[in-house]
Amino acid sequence: MNYITSSQELVKNWKVQATIHAAPIGGWNRTNQCSRSCALSPIDMTHDVTTNKSRTRLFAPVVWISPHGPRRITNIKYITALVLDFDKIEHVAKRKIIESFDGVLSTHYSTFSHTSERACFRSLIGLSRPVTPKEYAIVWRWMYSVHPSDRQTKDPSRIWYLPSCTAEHKRVSFIHHIDGGRLDVDAILKVYIED
Repeated sequence: MNYITSSQELVKNWKVQATIHAAPIGGWNRTNQCSRSCALSPIDMTHDVTTNKSRTRLFAPVVWISPHGPRRITNIKYITALVLDFDKIEHVAKRKIIESFDGVLSTHYSTFSHTSERACFRSLIGLSRPVTPKEYAIVWRWMYSVHPSDRQTKDPSRIWYLPSCTAEHKRVSFIHHIDGGRLDVDAILKVYIED
């Protein structure tokens, strides 16, 4: 993959500035309030075993302008990681996508819908620096041209379920960490703003 910083980092040392949101039990309106950011450590992620994904907490890799304001793009100060979402793809395609991130600081984990028949997973990718919503849109478009994923990921105010699975699918759930360089935001912006 192009546009990767040369410095190699270990996932075990990677901290993503993010906000953690309550599980949407009782309605999504519970997730619309922002919270203060914390350090999310991808290496510590594990799958919650549950019968319903709405019992799982969520995260947003952002810092909000007003930590108690609404969860929307206009309240984002900056975004600290890129998130991609892949749903209902063949397991062979899943392996190829994850392998394409070899050498890129990233964590890939199965989502609640992942089964032995179809792969559903999320990719959390390290950025060389925090980005504004406008910069995020450019970096996202570049990544989408490399790896078409769920188009909803273009919204940086979106929140993401932390890893979860049913007891039945625990044996096929996965979290795959890759040590490496971060996406070089400035190199991507230089090429894609000039185009």
